[in-house]
Amino acid sequence: GELSFWDEWWDTGRPVKHSLSRRFGAEELWPLLKQKFINLFEREKEVTADEIQEKLARWLELAQSPHFRGGPTDFYALTGRGLFEAREFDEALTTLKEGLYYAESPEQMEQLYQDLGTVHYYKGYKLQPDGLAQYVLKDVRNSIESYENALRYGEDPYLYGNLGWGYYLLGDYASSVDNSLKALAMKPELNYARMNLGIAYIKQGAYKSAYDAYESLLKYSPEHDEYEGGMRDLMELQQEFPGVYPFSNFVLAQLYKQQGRNMEANEALHKFLRQNFPVAYWQHKARSLIRKMESE
Repeated sequence: GELSFWDEWWDTGRPVKHSLSRRFGAEELWPLLKQKFINLFEREKEVTADEIQEKLARWLELAQSPHFRGGPTDFYALTGRGLFEAREFDEALTTLKEGLYYAESPEQMEQLYQDLGTVHYYKGYKLQPDGLAQYVLKDVRNSIESYENALRYGEDPYLYGNLGWGYYLLGDYASSVDNSLKALAMKPELNYARMNLGIAYIKQGAYKSAYDAYESLLKYSPEHDEYEGGMRDLMELQQEFPGVYPFSNFVLAQLYKQQGRNMEANEALHKFLRQNFPVAYWQHKARSLIRKMESE
């Protein structure tokens, strides 16, 4: 479906649910936000005041002028997201936590805790020069705690999906699988949760389950960016544990083939075979796939 204005503000690469509550209008938010962000950016000397005004105006225009309710919660939520946009993670966390004191409904509590979880996650997300990521596990733990708190106020497939990834990063693969399955039960087309499930199964040595999880993607037609995210996760696994999880090459080939990238799939399968994977069934299947691609 079409993303709401709230999701467009919060463009992190890991999905969050659409907000169901109405928000302050520009006439109430603009005076509150303008000075806060001008102070922030001028202190950092990153952009001019005109550029700040243009960016904030764009954020507010996305609201499409609905009728908003009163109350301060939206100010804290929106300001926290703007601080996240500026990569001021600590200030964003402080602001969102302050917003919890003003929340008027379980839905607001759930949304604020979900936002806190996402800020914690990206605070600990470190993109490396090779395009792969490393994670600060303390921040991942804080992210999980916030997502779990959000579930006290309402279930949501994105919460379960993000918990599935967080528990994977902490090495709790049983909890990762459990949360990913809950996410998919609620929203089967969450392709990122399906790939989280597959990589957790690889860690557990459940190779048939991993293969089935990745193969089931075909039913839901992932976008290119979704494929790339799942493949980066597999490459990060290989980088962190060289040679330890050879089945990751098999499923990388599987994902390449789903995208019609047969040359890369062929290369990944040959790499898999060179690693002398101990289960004959998968060696045979790899050779069969190679022959099939060569005949196409």
